[in-house]
Amino acid sequence: MATYKKRCAQCGSPVDGDARTCPSCATMAPHGWACPTCHRAVDKSQRVCAGCSRPLWVHCPTCSQWTFVQDKCEHCGTGMMLRCPNKDCQEFQFFENAFCTSCGQQFDK
Repeated sequence: MATYKKRCAQCGSPVDGDARTCPSCATMAPHGWACPTCHRAVDKSQRVCAGCSRPLWVHCPTCSQWTFVQDKCEHCGTGMMLRCPNKDCQEFQFFENAFCTSCGQQFDK
């Protein structure tokens, strides 16, 4: 099935319109940003998600600087995504999530 290409919102490389990851920069948000809790489209100008009220700016667990909820910290580059511990799922999840948004597995904190 033919798909159209869009530019990655993070690096500008052409990416299939249905891609979930950019093959060039490995971001999990190639077509813009999404809330890590409810997956609603969000923008960096928003303070909270309109869908679930989740704060969209957090303190990085490594450098403690304020950063937007995305794959990596904007200041130190630390990855902010963790793999779901469910061996049948293994989807990447935001480090602050209490439950996997794919399978519902509760995370041990």
